Amino acid sequence: RSSDLTVYVGVDISENTGSSNREFYRLFAVHTDGGKEKWTFETGDMPNDDKACCVMTPLSVSPAISDDTVYYSGSDRNLYAIDAATGDQKWKYSATGRLGAPMLSGSTVYFSSNGKLYMLE
Repeated sequence: RSSDLTVYVGVDISENTGSSNREFYRLFAVHTDGGKEKWTFETGDMPNDDKACCVMTPLSVSPAISDDTVYYSGSDRNLYAIDAATGDQKWKYSATGRLGAPMLSGSTVYFSSNGKLYMLE
């Protein structure tokens, strides 16, 4: 049924509250039938040294989806596995630098960080 379909969209968010400036990623799960939000997942803040050096691209916030899990590269240098139905975090993997978008092949998740390729099964 079309009402059971969900699209996952990641965005780069900057918030300036006057005394502080936050930059982070937020993942939205949205029903395709009517566009109602199902859940949101927010990563931690981007480290200051990444703010100074890096330009975010649409690919930076693109999730990868496999069955019941959404894989999402956080602005905080973590790769997240998120339950597709609930938006709950299943696990996270900490890397040493800014992450590229995750890609899937079978049950393996691939992503890059600091010029290295990571593979997680």
